[in-house]
Amino acid sequence: MIKEIEGCCYSKLNNSVVNVSFSPDSTLTAYRWNESVRVMNLDTLEVVREIPNGHDWVTCAFSPDSKMIAVGGAF
Repeated sequence: MIKEIEGCCYSKLNNSVVNVSFSPDSTLTAYRWNESVRVMNLDTLEVVREIPNGHDWVTCAFSPDSKMIAVGGAF
């Protein structure tokens, strides 16, 4: 294991890392963190963006050029 993503789907604090997606260019990963989407740079292992969502989303995917993320779920 190179990096443990903060949180766990069984966390007592309800901080859940769910649905990890990798960008096509392998530079980023996106994952659900509570009610937001976190984007991590895989070279530096730093969170580069956190996007509030406010809903329980269930899936995400990067565009082919790795510039956009689509998020889907339920309201």
